[in-house]
Amino acid sequence: MTKQETTINEIARIRQGGHRARSIGVSNALTKHLEDYAGHPITVGELNEDFFFAFKDFLMQKPTVSSSSARTYLQKLHAIVEECVQQKQLSYNPMPRISRLVPSQHTPQRTFLTTRELGKLAATPCRTPSVMQAFLLACYTGLRISDIETLQWGDLRRVNGTWMLQKSQVKTRNEVKVPLSKEAQSILREIGWKSGGAVFSLPSRVTINAELRRWALAAGVEKHLSFHVARHTFATMLINANVGIMTVSKLCGHTRVATTEIYTHLVDSTLCDGIERMSKALKHCMRTEKAATP
Repeated sequence: MTKQETTINEIARIRQGGHRARSIGVSNALTKHLEDYAGHPITVGELNEDFFFAFKDFLMQKPTVSSSSARTYLQKLHAIVEECVQQKQLSYNPMPRISRLVPSQHTPQRTFLTTRELGKLAATPCRTPSVMQAFLLACYTGLRISDIETLQWGDLRRVNGTWMLQKSQVKTRNEVKVPLSKEAQSILREIGWKSGGAVFSLPSRVTINAELRRWALAAGVEKHLSFHVARHTFATMLINANVGIMTVSKLCGHTRVATTEIYTHLVDSTLCDGIERMSKALKHCMRTEKAATP
């Protein structure tokens, strides 16, 4: 194994010798968050400034991680990267100062896309079409990236004349049922309905995040895209469409309504007629953006 292939998990374990139980607990939680972010144990070779900013955004978007907890995890990560330097796994520490990553006045916000921004993205080609399709489907269904990665064609079925997505969530193991909107069905038809197998064949999560950044830049969307943003967008659009909090909670597969209530302060109710009104707004924005795209 080369130095570049050494994982952060291995360096973290080396540092745990003689540490207190609480410190070890923080270290273990950090490595779990890193794996959730990347989909695999992070190697030393993957560490650069962009990685740290993207991981910070990932932490800040998690409803279960407070601003102070995010700062604690980043401080722990900084110490682990310093250990990499000490062991000559790295020639220098590429991680920005914590004050740059998380300014003291920073108030974590749940980033979501407006329907206009979503229209811009839908009208802009992505270098990796599967990433674009997966992200947009997440915006229309609220699926986490782990559920998108494991989504099977068999999870999509027609129930009483309505196409439904019915899947056991990877994170909670609870089943989520989401009626497929016209936009979601359009993406699935674009991929090509199949009788079985995985819906998506996606690159690594690090590559996905890099592709999302390029796509957002090309579309003129000045927000850091992630699958957390897609999930927040789904919940926010439903609340904006005046869909009841209990319904939103069920559609998102939240285990507690309190989690769903996080989104209620993000938007003002527009007193729309529900998800059909949301679909009409999306269709109008996408038609406008496509017409404006050269």
